[in-house]
Amino acid sequence: PEQVREAGLSFDMFKCLASCNGADAVAHRAPDAGKFNVEEEAFTEAFRASVRATSRSQERECIVVCYSREALGQSGAGHFSPIGGYHEESDSVLILDVARFKYPPHWARLE
Repeated sequence: PEQVREAGLSFDMFKCLASCNGADAVAHRAPDAGKFNVEEEAFTEAFRASVRATSRSQERECIVVCYSREALGQSGAGHFSPIGGYHEESDSVLILDVARFKYPPHWARLE
């Protein structure tokens, strides 16, 4: 508990906690950042398809992302929050920030 309070959760720890609490958790890691390449393009397309499907689903499922707040111009580093929807025209996802006291829900473009 103290380690989590100090350093936060790793991606693998988050997946393990979700699984241990009954979620059918499937983890996908984005390719390393860098030049736009075929691997990044394939990951983005697969992520977009998953977001579309989950947003339209009537099942009890969700997507939780671990993202860099810094990349969105926010303070902080790695952060976990669920995706609340997808806007086709802007190719953006609605991030339902779990730290609502700090950031309200916000849209982030996929590319």
